[in-house]
Amino acid sequence: MKNRILFTVFAIALMYAFTACNNAADDKQYSSVDEMVSFAKENITSISIDEFHTEFAEAEHLTIVDVREPEEFAISCIPGAINVPRGVLEFSIGDKVSRGETVYVYCNNTNRSALAVYDMAKLKYSKAVMIDSGYDVWQEKYPEDVQLEPSGSEENKPAASHGGGGCGG
Repeated sequence: MKNRILFTVFAIALMYAFTACNNAADDKQYSSVDEMVSFAKENITSISIDEFHTEFAEAEHLTIVDVREPEEFAISCIPGAINVPRGVLEFSIGDKVSRGETVYVYCNNTNRSALAVYDMAKLKYSKAVMIDSGYDVWQEKYPEDVQLEPSGSEENKPAASHGGGGCGG
């Protein structure tokens, strides 16, 4: 009887240990893509396009990630951006960007970038920031800061080694 009680207590403790770190937001289900994007936008950091433009104009170097598809990126981008398409972000971001740096993320209209920044936080990119309004507005407001036909998104240098690999780094 005593062994059975100890086994039950151990089993309950083990179940608690496996479920205690479970984030309820990870289990959230959405009735539409718009709802999912809205949820992501409510739970990430963003910067206005004008504030970002000021930082862009003043900084020597910024880490900027364009999560549009390669075909979109090949037409034009924010100068200095690297292309990591949203569809492969989780698999590719670790080879291109270090976790410790501030990373500015954009797409055409903020839907993909919101989801990207939300997922980057799960991969321990705590300084990922969505550029609000997106690239469509950037092109209209700041045409002088548009790079046409950027060369070789594949040639972007990988991030410095940060050890650990996976999402544990």
